[in-house]
Amino acid sequence: SNYSLEDKEIFRVGEKYLYLGETYKSKQMPELLSQLNYKAGSLQFNQGKKMTNYGWLSLGIGLALDATGVVLIYGLEEDFGIAFLLTGGLLESASIPLFIVGYFRMHNAVDEYNQYARSNQSKTYWSINVSPRGLGVAYNF
Repeated sequence: SNYSLEDKEIFRVGEKYLYLGETYKSKQMPELLSQLNYKAGSLQFNQGKKMTNYGWLSLGIGLALDATGVVLIYGLEEDFGIAFLLTGGLLESASIPLFIVGYFRMHNAVDEYNQYARSNQSKTYWSINVSPRGLGVAYNF
């Protein structure tokens, strides 16, 4: 069958996306959604991707501060070590909502695109019309 690009759904498999038999990474999705004339989804996906990137940054810095804190504690700089551990723990905790909201936005952008694509699909149907002038039959596809 001959469908337009908007008639096809995007499938999510882990953090990869499938569209028309092609695999897309998350960094390619904003461009794909934009090409599919779904700019709002492209913007939402971009926002989610940025949030998850900030989440990874926060987690990485937090872990580095934790490691530094452990080294300082074993190097007899206990006060500085504890401060580094606490700061690292705060940054790690801050990464959790960034991941949750970021991945939600990314997944939601794809889900909303799929609803948009389904609502814009043309439905195939037969119709029959009877009037005083005759009988009409139509096949819409």
